[in-house]
Amino acid sequence: MKSRYIAYFLLLLVAVSCEPKLDDYTPSAGDADFTKYISLGNSLTAGYSNSALYTSGQSYSYANILAKQFQLVGGGDFVLPVVSNEDGLLAGKMKLGISTNCLGVASLGPIPAGGTPTGYPAAAMPIGYPVNNFGVPGAKSYHLVAPGYGNPDGLLVAPPTANPYFVRFASAPNTTILADAMAANATFFSLWIGNNDVLGYSTSGGMGDIITSQEMFTGALTTLVTNLTSNGAKGVVANIPDVTSVPFFTTIPYNGLVLTRQGQVDSLNIAYGSGAFGINFALGQNAFIISDPTSPIQMRQIKSNEFILLSLPQDSIRCKGWGSKKAIPGMYTLVESEVNAVKS
Repeated sequence: MKSRYIAYFLLLLVAVSCEPKLDDYTPSAGDADFTKYISLGNSLTAGYSNSALYTSGQSYSYANILAKQFQLVGGGDFVLPVVSNEDGLLAGKMKLGISTNCLGVASLGPIPAGGTPTGYPAAAMPIGYPVNNFGVPGAKSYHLVAPGYGNPDGLLVAPPTANPYFVRFASAPNTTILADAMAANATFFSLWIGNNDVLGYSTSGGMGDIITSQEMFTGALTTLVTNLTSNGAKGVVANIPDVTSVPFFTTIPYNGLVLTRQGQVDSLNIAYGSGAFGINFALGQNAFIISDPTSPIQMRQIKSNEFILLSLPQDSIRCKGWGSKKAIPGMYTLVESEVNAVKS
């Protein structure tokens, strides 16, 4: 009986010792003044998520979360250019759902969300009130200082010279994001811009966009920071991560071609000249075949430091022989020279 009481006591002791101990904490603004906080940036700042900009997504933006914390130490209201629609301002919102691949296997993944997005022309109508969040999905560094980026007429030319997300809350057709931000007379700002200066090039396999030059990027950032701090405001500037480290580039392994039968191996090796062009297959994991215009046969096996993009249609690998019998097109790969350009 005594041993039973001892056991109970020990269990109680363990339970008590596991209770969390939280130190009292009083938030403080330090020497910063959060009375009027504004944020500048792109989709990451705006709250763009699931391929769309919609009400709840905006509320979960990092800028809005920061603003709520700043309110604990004297921060004021943080006004968003609200999209009063959970279906998005423009079409394209995605959600998690069940889809069936070409082999008849059902799995969870992104599927169109449907619904009724705001759409044009309502999506381009000015909201009519000043905002604190100047995050504009799709914006590059130099777009923040470009006059006319909020001009609705710029949406009607090809290629567009305006952005529908900024058109909604621009104070005038020929204003700039920076000018409107300066008019807010902020005491504190956050600036996170530049991801799109390299991201579009990367996600299109180096084919759908160009990388902003260092000179243009430096000029834009210098102009932004110089102006934002000119009235004595303090702020934070976020760095640009290596975009090739995100799952869009790392999910599909370069050696994801798994061969389980010797017949498959022999057939592919014969088809590619039995090693004559530097292409070899073996049982197990193998490097995918990708397009390469510089190769004598216009294709080769991908290198371990190159990437296959998540935009690659998966059923093309499963049922159409992409990556084995056919080369994966360049728009779905980021080869060594392009990787070096991105990292640089």
